[in-house]
Amino acid sequence: MLQAGQQPVQTETALGYSFDQTDNVATHTQKGIDFFEKYGNFVKERAIIEEEYAAKLRNLAKKNFGKRKDDDTKSFSYISTFYTMLRELESLAGQHEVVAETLKKNISPQIMSKCAELRQTRKNQLTYLQKLNLDLTKAMEAMEKTHRSYAKAFKEAEAAHIKLDKDDKDLNLSRAAVEKSKNNVAYKNQLCEEAKKNYANALLIANDIKVKHFEVELPSLLEQMKAADVDRITNTRLAMQRTVEAETNILRIIQVCYDEMLKAVSNINPDSDTQIVVEQNVSGYPVPENYPFDDLGDPGHIVNPDSADSASMKRGTLPLSTKNGSGKTSSIGRRQSMHQKFFGGGASEKPKINGHQSDYGNLPPQQRCRKIQSKLDELAKAQETIQKSLDGVEKMVEVYKGNPKLGNPKDVEPKIAEYRAHLTSVNADIVKYKSLMENIQNEMRQSGSDIGLRSPYNGHSSPSSNASPRISSSGYGSAANTNRTSYSEESVSSESSHGLSSRKITPVPIINGNIAKPVINLQKEPSPIRPSPPAQNHETKSDTYEEFDLPVLGICTARYAFEGSSDGTTVAMKEGEEMLLLERDAGDGWTRIRHKTTQIEGFVPTSYLDCQWY
Repeated sequence: MLQAGQQPVQTETALGYSFDQTDNVATHTQKGIDFFEKYGNFVKERAIIEEEYAAKLRNLAKKNFGKRKDDDTKSFSYISTFYTMLRELESLAGQHEVVAETLKKNISPQIMSKCAELRQTRKNQLTYLQKLNLDLTKAMEAMEKTHRSYAKAFKEAEAAHIKLDKDDKDLNLSRAAVEKSKNNVAYKNQLCEEAKKNYANALLIANDIKVKHFEVELPSLLEQMKAADVDRITNTRLAMQRTVEAETNILRIIQVCYDEMLKAVSNINPDSDTQIVVEQNVSGYPVPENYPFDDLGDPGHIVNPDSADSASMKRGTLPLSTKNGSGKTSSIGRRQSMHQKFFGGGASEKPKINGHQSDYGNLPPQQRCRKIQSKLDELAKAQETIQKSLDGVEKMVEVYKGNPKLGNPKDVEPKIAEYRAHLTSVNADIVKYKSLMENIQNEMRQSGSDIGLRSPYNGHSSPSSNASPRISSSGYGSAANTNRTSYSEESVSSESSHGLSSRKITPVPIINGNIAKPVINLQKEPSPIRPSPPAQNHETKSDTYEEFDLPVLGICTARYAFEGSSDGTTVAMKEGEEMLLLERDAGDGWTRIRHKTTQIEGFVPTSYLDCQWY
């Protein structure tokens, strides 16, 4: 842009660029805008990654949540902790979605919008710079043109002077030729002066334009470009800052999520979890009794069957005296528990409730009672809600009748009919479920009336065990469920015909792996046997077993009064009465107790007791 021999103007702007570096400045601004746009694309892609990460976290949590139908597994602390972690993981996913939304909807669009604005500003600045350069170029070209014209006229004037000087020295030329040369010199001098003036004017104009260009307009334009570049850099910094703040703003919430996870992890209790497993899988049944010793007696007595000694331990029956001394005997077996009567394991079939099979008919009676009671509670709440709504509508009708301006009573009457019909339906359901509850309870009481006697030594076979003395349905054969004694049923029945009803047989214990001999007590006085119903699997044999008192497993206090039943299966108790615990609840909701004063035994609801087990 500068002519040869001229020194370039060294003035620089605040940007540090000389006036001859405008192209570099324009390139720099273009690169800056490209970088800003690149960062906007980075933020957009980052938002997509955050969205994908949040979606994967949610899918992972949803996958591990599953249907969660198994309520038993929820009771374990480590499983509930895991579910808590999954819920907090969903919260983390939500926070990442917040970050993605902030980046995608706020930061990235603003960056792109600012980039478009900066590009337009740069375009306008470059257009103006091009105009300035074009004006300067035109002024320089005009100056160059006049300068060439002036140089040409000057050379022609010089040539005219040379020719005039030559003609003056040539004596052969006429005066007219010399005069013509003088006129030509004058003319050329005039043309040269005019060209000189034109050149001077063009030079002045070019210098003015040049000064204005380099000292006013170009610095102003560069300042505008600088301001645009500063604005771009400022917006770049702000965008980066907002990108970081989009994450730092949720760090507190994320930390809360992690704190909740750690809090849930600290609640994991191995002892409690293992105890839950024990409670869920404990059978409540005692360890099977030892095999009884079967003493066949003296082989020599086979030749003398009428001797008194042959009645001692002969294979067959073992006669025992009855409490009333009437001589009537029966095969008395282990009394079945309430749990066995209702849920199987004994000789009786599992009771079935006639009708209403669709109303929790697939559940055991006790569980059906609980479900039906829950249903009754729901119906009671619905009944109360409908009744309140009905009362409100009826009051509204009365108000409308008193002041027709407020409304038409006939518009509300269909609603009253609807509420009444709904209330009638709910009342019918309540009656149905109450009847069903009563039927189930009656059958439970009837089933309890068929319970047999205890086996003689059931409670003493394992004194240190805290297990319930109910009979397991998977013992050593079906006979063990009803006749679990120290002797076989055949051994007991074979001797009943010999009239030794007054003898009392002591059970055969097993001490240190050795079978002790049975001891026969020939006392005449009857044994103190409490009357009990007959066993389920009795036969027409005249043999009886004595029943010993069950061991006391603890004490309890009645929280509520209970009437009991007339069949002897359940017993009455008063509120605050202290009793002895004989059997644990086997899952049927009943516990066997003994009154301290009357020594009466029977079953009472477990929920009515405050128990202290030994």
